[in-house]
Amino acid sequence: MANRHGTGEPGRIIGAGLRMIRTHLAAGDRVIVVTACEHTLARTVLDATGLAGVELVASRIHGPRLIVHNHGATKMVQLAAQGVTPPWPVAYSDSLSDLPILRAAEQPVLVNANPRQAARARRLLGARLTTVTWTGGHGPAEEPDT
Repeated sequence: MANRHGTGEPGRIIGAGLRMIRTHLAAGDRVIVVTACEHTLARTVLDATGLAGVELVASRIHGPRLIVHNHGATKMVQLAAQGVTPPWPVAYSDSLSDLPILRAAEQPVLVNANPRQAARARRLLGARLTTVTWTGGHGPAEEPDT
């Protein structure tokens, strides 16, 4: 799956993200996927990748009408509407539009940021920011035989 900038190889970014979600679930952590993607589509992707039990806060449509565009600061409002209030232990994002969510995390993690994005995030979030590059590895259908 390509990231939102059209780069990356199929399966690589999602594979690393899936492994991280599974690691958190195995540790007993509460995992909530918060996305601007439409709810039914995001739920279908989570279910298809074995993450049916993961909580989801997403954009909502009704017919042709956009009811909630879960983007930027709206994500914080939608989380609060679900009873989820900061601070939270960890937040992962690949977008600076998620700075409100990253600010509210004890450990903000910026995924696949270019140097300019990482520098801006570090100025705003300080030394607690971690940056990661999720490349390499396998997608869910490409897991190696063990």
